[in-house]
Amino acid sequence: AGLARGRKVSPETVQSWIDQGMYDTPAAIAAGLADTAMYFEQMLDTRFPDEDITHFGDYVLAPRKKGKTRATAGLVYATGVIMPGPSRFDNFQGKIAGSETIVEELQSLGEDEDVDIVILRVDSPGGSALASDLIWQAIREVQEDKPVIVSMSGMAASGGYYIACPGDSIFADPGTLTGSIGVYAGKMDRSQMYRKIGVNREFITRGDNALLFSDEGGFTPEQRTLFEGQMNNFYERFLAKVAEGRGMTRDEVHAIAQGRVWTGNQGLTNGLVDGIGGLHRAVTSAKWMLGLQESDRIALQSFGDDLSLLEKMLLKSLREGGGLARLSAVLQAGDPLAGMGGSSVNSAVFPTLWHSLREDGTLAAVSLMDGRPVAMMPYWIRLR
Repeated sequence: AGLARGRKVSPETVQSWIDQGMYDTPAAIAAGLADTAMYFEQMLDTRFPDEDITHFGDYVLAPRKKGKTRATAGLVYATGVIMPGPSRFDNFQGKIAGSETIVEELQSLGEDEDVDIVILRVDSPGGSALASDLIWQAIREVQEDKPVIVSMSGMAASGGYYIACPGDSIFADPGTLTGSIGVYAGKMDRSQMYRKIGVNREFITRGDNALLFSDEGGFTPEQRTLFEGQMNNFYERFLAKVAEGRGMTRDEVHAIAQGRVWTGNQGLTNGLVDGIGGLHRAVTSAKWMLGLQESDRIALQSFGDDLSLLEKMLLKSLREGGGLARLSAVLQAGDPLAGMGGSSVNSAVFPTLWHSLREDGTLAAVSLMDGRPVAMMPYWIRLR
């Protein structure tokens, strides 16, 4: 439908495009997928013949424009796998949305008398159930004094939706992965692997369930019953949180929960979302909620650190083909040690493997597979 509207053609034409699948440039133009063929600089000269083009790096180096604002909105980001501790970047899992950092930021904005409203920007597949619950409670405490609007980006799934559901208003993009209201947990059984490599392990324990989360074997029937009971209890708490935040009954939430993943459009239909739109829509809603007009200026206060002068210089060097850009080209060529006194190494193998494991969620899932309840999608969805 989006292709048909954008290219002003019939759905049947779009279906024929999809059926063929691949086009080179002349064929794409002939079919109506593209309008013309030209290089980027030619496009700029054609589209903006009498205008100067300002690159992103120049925007970074330019001073900020100041103007009178009518209100201040605090902006908090919850990006990545939700886990206890500080927000950080993990070399294997990518971005980590640390509950400790997010809770501190929410509390700071809640106590700041100059902040009129809080916007929570969520882009997370979920993660630790405990960390998600801590963030949920912090949002509720902020709402005792000021509203909280939630803007959902690429995904707000499982624990990501857990922290979104208490929002006074929730906005999502049409394709935002929404919901996955559920919980799962488990452990890795590596007993066959240890036997295969000739490792014999012995345990001295006290207590029937001392080895409950050991990787030496699976669950006993009694342990499985105990574990499933805990998971069911958390699932019911999850349903209750969503029901409270969305003004629904437990059964209404259960009907659209059970781990199902919806798009933003489907979430709107199912009552999980209030409106479609990105961060700009959330800011506009904040203005309305504060009694302002859409044209009124509102200040956004976030906790992101400004780029240092050195970082700005590095960014400019990368854009203008400086030394960092040349080094990047060498690394991408797969021979990082050539010309440096070392042997030739193909650098494509490990980055490719690393990227694949991060993208499919393997590394993030394994790190959480120690028995902790995980409010997280048990799978990843990749659109191509």
